[in-house]
Amino acid sequence: MSKGKEKDTQLSRRKALRAAGITAGAFLLGRFTSRAAAPSPVAGDESSPPEWKPVTLNPQEVAASAYEHYSQGGCMYASFKAICISMARATAHTNPPLSKAIFQFPFWFAQYGRGGLGGQGSLCGVVNGACAALSLFVGEKSTLDAMIAELCGYYERAQLPLFAPQAEESEFDSMPLSL
Repeated sequence: MSKGKEKDTQLSRRKALRAAGITAGAFLLGRFTSRAAAPSPVAGDESSPPEWKPVTLNPQEVAASAYEHYSQGGCMYASFKAICISMARATAHTNPPLSKAIFQFPFWFAQYGRGGLGGQGSLCGVVNGACAALSLFVGEKSTLDAMIAELCGYYERAQLPLFAPQAEESEFDSMPLSL
């Protein structure tokens, strides 16, 4: 096997961290939103301004969505968009103005977090994207700060990745459980 092909098939630290972070962000958002304020049902009046209140999400569905969105803009984009789109789908019937507002959101903004903040390899885009999404739905500073602290602590300690894509072939096959 040539050196070029051998290098392409090896698992890199960045690939492992990318998959780990996507999983952690999705998992933690599911944990966090269950503790946050419950949504206020809207009686179908789509002219009402949206109430940016979180609902509980399925972490596996968010992780799968993040995995799908990664190639469009990197880790931050994937975690942010997956969380927000999942929230939009989950609130489509209880809070239509929020769902509509989320679907119209310019997700491209989160592409700056690709590759560790503009390709610098310095700041985890998944954690950055998850925190950005949390800040959309949790307005109380002390609650948001506590959630961010828990997310960062979890990301530092967790044996990652937790998410395994369902596709038969994946660039993350044979990934170790911890770095």
